[in-house]
Amino acid sequence: MQTNQGGNGTGAAAPAPMSETQIAKMIADGIAAGLASALPIALASHDKAKTERRAAIMGCDEAKEKQKLAASLADNTTMTADEAKAILSAAAKEVPEKKGSGTGFHNAMNNSQNPNVGADGEGNGGNGGDNGGGGESDEDVAARLQQAYVGATGNKVVPIKKAG
Repeated sequence: MQTNQGGNGTGAAAPAPMSETQIAKMIADGIAAGLASALPIALASHDKAKTERRAAIMGCDEAKEKQKLAASLADNTTMTADEAKAILSAAAKEVPEKKGSGTGFHNAMNNSQNPNVGADGEGNGGNGGDNGGGGESDEDVAARLQQAYVGATGNKVVPIKKAG
């Protein structure tokens, strides 16, 4: 009776034994090949889910008057669209910012919640006729401020000559 060396009944020779290093390399190569083919599919799926989640948050009825909050929830959190909608429904509507056409100071003063404060206009310290000094000219106000400075510090004020 004849026996085969492979032990599988086909008469084929058994493969040469592999070292642990060869086995580890074969496994690593197989994993790398699997990842290389699966990674683009996984990334595309992730990007699609992220885009759909953002669209669901930004486009929901609860986000209509709360776009800044909706964008923050969509872009800076990992919560589900339903969780974001719950927060949006509990949040107050956004108040539009008042637009100004002056300096940052003018805009801050004119957009104040206090109706009696403003950067310009009658009766509020602006240039609308009441400079806070009974209608003084700019030169009179400057002279008064210089005198107060000298009185408070004892330092002399060196006048600046105007060009021209």
